[in-house]
Amino acid sequence: MNYRYKQSGVLIIIIIFCIFIGEIGGIDPPLNGSTLCPSHLLSNVSLNNVIMGKRIEYEHGDLIRGVKFIKDIGGKNKYSGKKQYYRRALFECPYCENNFEADISAIKNTGQKSCGCLRCIVRNPYYRTRLYGIWDHIKQRCSNPNSNNYHNYGGRGIAMYTPWINNPVAFIEYCMTLPGHDNKKLSIDRVKTDGNYQPGNLRFTTKDIQNRNRRSGTTNESGYVGVIIDKRRPRLRYISQLSINNKKKYIGTYNDAITAIKARDQYIIDNNSEGFNLQVL
Repeated sequence: MNYRYKQSGVLIIIIIFCIFIGEIGGIDPPLNGSTLCPSHLLSNVSLNNVIMGKRIEYEHGDLIRGVKFIKDIGGKNKYSGKKQYYRRALFECPYCENNFEADISAIKNTGQKSCGCLRCIVRNPYYRTRLYGIWDHIKQRCSNPNSNNYHNYGGRGIAMYTPWINNPVAFIEYCMTLPGHDNKKLSIDRVKTDGNYQPGNLRFTTKDIQNRNRRSGTTNESGYVGVIIDKRRPRLRYISQLSINNKKKYIGTYNDAITAIKARDQYIIDNNSEGFNLQVL
């Protein structure tokens, strides 16, 4: 009997606590004539968020682990030994662009990524292969603002070829036509550093060759790869050079950036320097 009284006392404390959280958290009160009870409060905020005193409010277009949030559609209680509340929402599938319903916790915690079509897409011999991983990384860096490298790719306007975005098989089969695709010592690279990930602009190369064509850094005011400005000189300020195996190859100094980059391009042509892109000639 005492145990039942203790249970009732705990329940009353929880109800009072939930009412207090509802007042400071802005939870809507129950409709007139309805009974205030824990089930009402739990229909507005999950137990975890009640304890934390805060509910995460998502807006249309927000990405949750790469899946676009559309709107909240309420919640439901599930019974798995104990009563648990799950927030439901409408999402846009990143693969087929159809809308689908799912628990927010499933998207956040269990890795659900699609409406179910992904299971069909990945039923191929390439799933979880090296090339599949490359496809996924490119897609994230070009289209997911939450990706660590998005500012260097999608944020600069670098995009993935549209037919490849939701079709990894097409991307992988194209890559398999490129020399070196099966060499784990080589990595995928864009021939034109400001170009997109698209047919004709991809290759598999070494890190050294990729570094040779890396875009000019934020401190390089010349606007060209391989041309730097020596501000200490009144004339012949533009220095043209190549970087080969982490060593600088000096070409010459010039009065303007165009002349300097033309000299660099000509040196590449004359010496058949492998892996360097021409920027002017």
